[in-house]
Amino acid sequence: PIETDSMVWPVSALGLGDTPRERDGKLTPDGRKTYTTGAMIRVQSKNGEVRLDRASSLNVIEPAANYLAGVEYQSDGLVLVQPYQNDSKKLVYSITVERLLPVDDLVKEVK
Repeated sequence: PIETDSMVWPVSALGLGDTPRERDGKLTPDGRKTYTTGAMIRVQSKNGEVRLDRASSLNVIEPAANYLAGVEYQSDGLVLVQPYQNDSKKLVYSITVERLLPVDDLVKEVK
């Protein structure tokens, strides 16, 4: 995977109410466990329109207890990006972030 961080490659997601589950046998390059989030990646186009990327997956290294439905989350720390082609030959991404923080909490920290 391509290794970067959330300052260079920020990831925005929408929680769907799922509880993280360990990804069996899916470790980071340095051997840490990863967890599914069930959250959907938010993608903003050049014209400002935001859509949900239903094909790519978003995983986390340090999971929260759950990712609340309707809550916007932002990546924090390490970001690993693995591009691949799905069954339809479309380019999609498996993105693993160190952690996802609720955007509201981040706004409170800045104030």
